[in-house]
Amino acid sequence: KKHKGYSYLASDIFLGIVWTALYFLRPDLRRQQFFVSILSAPLAPLSQVLWFSKDYWHPPYALATTIAGVPVGIEELFFAFFISGIGSVIYQVVFSKKVERGERQIWLTVFVAAATVITFLALKQSDFNTIWASTDALFLGALLMIVINRRLFMDSIMSAILVLVLVYPLYWLLFALFPDAHQIFWVSGGLSGIDLLGAPIEEMTWFVAWAMFAGILYEFYRAPNASIADNQV
Repeated sequence: KKHKGYSYLASDIFLGIVWTALYFLRPDLRRQQFFVSILSAPLAPLSQVLWFSKDYWHPPYALATTIAGVPVGIEELFFAFFISGIGSVIYQVVFSKKVERGERQIWLTVFVAAATVITFLALKQSDFNTIWASTDALFLGALLMIVINRRLFMDSIMSAILVLVLVYPLYWLLFALFPDAHQIFWVSGGLSGIDLLGAPIEEMTWFVAWAMFAGILYEFYRAPNASIADNQV
């Protein structure tokens, strides 16, 4: 089981390479990318300790410690940092989109964030599995931002598609190397057993929700009426 823990770390390294490439390809997006990464990084280890480890996910770690009696690895921190930063800029980088910035919309962003968190906590109180509670809350947060600023729709959708293209091969490789990964990485009963193109549907749906949310969070914060131009950078 110990050697399986390195698969999570290896995935983080891969995501780190992608994050770094995006960072250097678009200097104009570095503030956005780093802001979303830093904001998101603590969320994975925190949510792992409080919720995910109990009903969904308990992967073996290569670099682990124990917090409140729950094993948690630095891999969680790396994962949240890298996937969030990637999701926040991947659409603009791949399609060479230039973003026009406006005034900061602090209170609208706080409203969306609060609604997302409250929805997650309410679903947890209703005995939702953590993966679906977080997925539904993220979908709601993304939907709120799109309703307020419809120009962010394409950014949100394309961010989700591009993140799926990025992470799917990691899951294919994981299950090819470790056919018993379902039992090793996930809590018993945490997965429905339904796979979508060779990966658990829970995982892929969560990535879609997270990418839709993280992909437009900074644009929404900078200006609900900001436009994404079609001109090349």
